[in-house]
Parts: sequence; C-alpha cells; structure tokens
Amino acid sequence: MSYGEYNRRNGRINIDTDDLQITDFNKNWKVIHTLHPGEAEIIYEKKNADNMNLYYADYIKEKSLLALAGRNEEAYLVKIIDKTGRTYDYFQWEYTKEIKCPLYRVDRGVYGINIDNGFELCSVNTKDANNIMEEMASTCRELGQGTGHIGEIVKGHYLEVDISYGNIDTLHMLCSLAPETKLMYYPYITSNRTQEVIEIGTEGEWLSLRSLASRFSCNPYVEELVNNIRAEHQKEETKSESAKRLLKTRIESSKKYHL
Repeated sequence: MSYGEYNRRNGRINIDTDDLQITDFNKNWKVIHTLHPGEAEIIYEKKNADNMNLYYADYIKEKSLLALAGRNEEAYLVKIIDKTGRTYDYFQWEYTKEIKCPLYRVDRGVYGINIDNGFELCSVNTKDANNIMEEMASTCRELGQGTGHIGEIVKGHYLEVDISYGNIDTLHMLCSLAPETKLMYYPYITSNRTQEVIEIGTEGEWLSLRSLASRFSCNPYVEELVNNIRAEHQKEETKSESAKRLLKTRIESSKKYHL
C-alpha cells in the first residue's frame, strides 16, 4: 500500500505536498523533508514532540506549516512546525477531570477540545485559544454559567458554536473555516427563545471571538437575558428555601409526636 493510499484510507494525515511525509504514523513516527531528489532528512520526530502519540497531521499550504496533534502520558498536544522542524506554535491541555473528550480535528489545522462547561479551539491561523464562555462572559458575569459546544461542522466552510443557558435560551453562532477567514465569526447571533437574529455587525463583516463577545455584551438583548437568568436563580432559591422549611417543619412535627 503506497503512502498516498494510506493517506486517503486512514483520513488522519492531510499532507498535499511532495516534499513532506510521515513514517510509522502510529508508532515511532518521523517527519521526513525531501530537499532534492534522492536527498532527505528527518526534521522532526516523536521524541522532539514530548513523546506524543500522533492523532492528526495537517499541512497548511498557505503558511508552509505542518500541524501535529495527539497526546502523551500527561496531556493533549498540538505542535505546529515549519519545514526546518522549528516550532512555530504550541498548545497543551493537561489531563484533568474537566476534560470530557479527547482532542478532535475540526478542520485542516484547526483542533478543539471540550473542557468543563465550554470548549477551546486552537488553529494555525490564530493564537486565540481562550475559552469561548469566558469571552462571552467577560463583561457580564451572569452569562458565565452557559454551556458551550461545537455543533455541525461543514468542512472547509464553517462550524456551529452553540451556547445554552439551561432552559432559558440557547444562542447560535457560525465560525468560518474558509482559509482567508478561519476562526472569524459572522456578525449575527440567533436565539432559540426569541427566534430572532441579533445583529452585532454589518453585512460582510468578520469578527474575532473577542470582538464578537464585546459587541454582544453591549447589545440590549443581553440585559434581557441576564434578567431572565436572575429571575430563574431567584425562583430556584425560593424553591430551595421552601423545601428546607418543609423539612424542618416535618422534623419538628415528628419530635412533638414522640414526646
């Protein structure tokens, strides 16, 4: 079986250049760079990557960079290198109880991982791997309780980002995966509850995650959402206090009965 056939059949190595290849993908892997016909060198290998077991390899032609993603005994890793083997960027998530699923490939050079009540993304095209929930809640602490997850992924086009606030509302955003706008957001957010589009930008405008969060926090809808969240909290607190009083009353009644 040729290397090209292995690429297509395995679906985890995505290298569309003739001068790079990976050997022993599932074992002691090595990245080989062919300099001239008949002349090649090992530019990177498992021991250079903190002994990482390789899950994915993506070549990003626009930047001449190779993204390598996987895990070792302590963490999930994404390492991005150039054709000399020099590290261009590096991401790491140590194993914790908050990590709900392994590292996964969103698109070429874009990887995600679910952590606690949100998720993180990293990409060759951006260093912004902040938790989206923290960004959305940066100026409005009450919004920090939402649960974020990645929905449908349309390869090469966009991914859906959903944030749910219990039974109060779920917000939907679209994040671009096109090479020229990778991990930039459309200037619209939609709401399950209102079935309306919240416009936070102009037609054709692209927003970074930080800009999206900042503009959303200034939108009148946020005040309404916060008030609904507060009302729900108050309702739950009232129910809790009522249940506690009921328990105390029941215990006191029992004491009187046994006197």
